[in-house]
Amino acid sequence: MRRWLVVLVGVGALMFPALLTAARGDLDPTFGSGGKVTTDFGASEVGWAVAVQRDGRIVVAGHRWDSGPHDFLLARYTANGAPDRSFAGDGKVATDFGGNDGASDVEVQRDGKIVAVGRGSQDFALARYRPDGSLDATFGAGGKVLTDFQPGSNDVASAVVLQADGKIVAGGSSASEFALARYLVDGALDPSFGSGGRVVTPISSADDHPFDLAVQPDGKLVAAGWTFQGGGPHIALARYDRNGSLDTSFDGDGIVVAPFRGAAAHLLVQRDGKLLVTGLGELARFTADGSLDHSFGGDGTAQAYDVGAFAAAIQPDGKILVIGTVSSGRVQTRDFGVARLSAEGRLDTTFGRYGSVVTAFSPGSDDQALDGVLLPDGRLVVSGMTSRTGESGPWDFAVARYVAIRFCIVPNVRHKTLRAASSSLTKAHCRVGSVERKYSASAAKGRVLSQRPRPRTRLAELSRVSLVVSRGRRR
Repeated sequence: MRRWLVVLVGVGALMFPALLTAARGDLDPTFGSGGKVTTDFGASEVGWAVAVQRDGRIVVAGHRWDSGPHDFLLARYTANGAPDRSFAGDGKVATDFGGNDGASDVEVQRDGKIVAVGRGSQDFALARYRPDGSLDATFGAGGKVLTDFQPGSNDVASAVVLQADGKIVAGGSSASEFALARYLVDGALDPSFGSGGRVVTPISSADDHPFDLAVQPDGKLVAAGWTFQGGGPHIALARYDRNGSLDTSFDGDGIVVAPFRGAAAHLLVQRDGKLLVTGLGELARFTADGSLDHSFGGDGTAQAYDVGAFAAAIQPDGKILVIGTVSSGRVQTRDFGVARLSAEGRLDTTFGRYGSVVTAFSPGSDDQALDGVLLPDGRLVVSGMTSRTGESGPWDFAVARYVAIRFCIVPNVRHKTLRAASSSLTKAHCRVGSVERKYSASAAKGRVLSQRPRPRTRLAELSRVSLVVSRGRRR
């Protein structure tokens, strides 16, 4: 669920005129059927996690959860939401590890290969797929890896992250304790990490479970989940150095337990190093040293009102898109919900209808949103599950795409100072891009000589505008 930034080539919104009239929070009319797509594997399935490839194709991973084989399930869609026929022929792949299997998270490598993690009987399970959906024979045993932490232990991988060096880190639980494993590019355990590639961290109880992982820019790893104390779950975080040892600069011992009840299902590292977690309907934010950030919501926590937070995405301007479920009080009427908060945790009423949007996949359906990815073009992809017959199932993969960020009209900033130009661009929902400085015989030093694109060009909101600024006369 860790996919908060994906590199996508081009500003796809400009290709579709229908998007020009879409408001913040509207379903993307260029995706699937009115912005929505469902996929049935023939039983009851849940799409736990979503990742987006560089070419805009969307990968959803999950598992079956009714009677029958509980396999890893992957579905891939084209950028417009159609089943991707180049992926295993019909856009769907099922992988059996020989037991009660299921995928919980997915990431896409730079080379286009897909890594999914989850449970294989009682072990961490990883599978790597080639871009065509076939298992990658260069990874583990025929594309699959099973990792046992200790004899007889119940080990479940919940999250995966890819390091800049190509190594793969899976996080989850072993015997109800935080557990991490790091793998080399061929699927072998990395002996430089922890003990033979594995790390187990007891937090404070007999029931500790991490559900998400993130890699900080400095290479440190953060795991987030819960620990049970006083009869209920509390948010728990652990931070590790590159070698797998606990980072003692994080709250003194590498472990943080929130003083209030909650659970972290999703973890994001902000650009300023702060850690944002979502789960059990709320959001909490911690500073880089592990203390609660009281600038967020007044006490370090915030709510998205009617949207029960499960996942989140952070916009380039710091605003937070909250992904979860909206319920009217009856389980069978749950719907996808997306809300937007300011960077300080206040509801942004300019998004959707009074700050949030609600999406039903069909009349009377039970819909639950579980993960999301914000694309650079301003569109938000959300995955989860839907049942036409309410809470009784059967369930199918469900994906929706929204226009999260609107467009900007490029203002004329020529002849302005760089500071004034930056202010004008910000007000127009654009950003300063590259700044080139040239000598000029006619323009005072610091004034904008030219800009690209030209004034009145319509772009995706927060797009960058390149400027050429005068260096003054050549002496």
